[in-house]
Amino acid sequence: MRKHAQILADAGVDTLILYATNAFTYDNIWSKIDNIYMDMRSKLIRTPKFCFITWSYNQECYGNGRNKWPWIDNYPQGRGLNEDGQFEQTCVSVAGHPLMNIGCSYDGPIQHEPEQINPMIGTYFSQQWEQALKIDSLFIFVTGTTFFVDEFIQEYSRDIEPMLGEHQDNYYYQLVSYIRRFKDDLCDIPSRNHPQYGNQGGQLIDYSQRNDLERMQIAGDEINLYFYLRSYEPWIEENKLNWLFLNIDSNYTTG
Repeated sequence: MRKHAQILADAGVDTLILYATNAFTYDNIWSKIDNIYMDMRSKLIRTPKFCFITWSYNQECYGNGRNKWPWIDNYPQGRGLNEDGQFEQTCVSVAGHPLMNIGCSYDGPIQHEPEQINPMIGTYFSQQWEQALKIDSLFIFVTGTTFFVDEFIQEYSRDIEPMLGEHQDNYYYQLVSYIRRFKDDLCDIPSRNHPQYGNQGGQLIDYSQRNDLERMQIAGDEINLYFYLRSYEPWIEENKLNWLFLNIDSNYTTG
């Protein structure tokens, strides 16, 4: 549990959502997770937060699930709305379900024949992530990390958890890669001015990182491309020679 907490926090996972929709709530398990996480935090080790997903017969609230937060959905995934009807959440899954014949190798509308499947490369996981990034969700629910019933067959497993053999740590590093595309740290652009290590002489100086970008968007029509960038703090425009550069023609000499 400690190692899981560590690698998930390192990947950028904010929240674990514990599956508690069956007859048992597994109090002995989640309480152990809670104790371990509290101990880690007391030692200044980062952990994700955690909450629960439960089952409810309250159809007045959940109804047919339309516009609610999905924990799993076929590509292209639906959009979860908040109380004001604003889009805020979507989901990403490693695989779908064997009854629908949607496994790790599912590609768009196609589930490959048994001799063509390759559950090691994350085809469906990648397709779901690309859709989630495309629709620009505020919260992405990833399914899943450890689920005992997914251990029966690799093609229909939704486990990201690294394992010995089979997918090894492929899905973990795929998760890391996409989380880095989804979000990044703010306030991480301080100037640097420090002597080189070992009295090698000279200073290591970097004042180039001035604008901390918190949002970037690209749009286009039949004629133009449009780029939108928003800085965390007011723009600094000194030294235009070291200013923003869009290499849209793949030629760094022209811009």
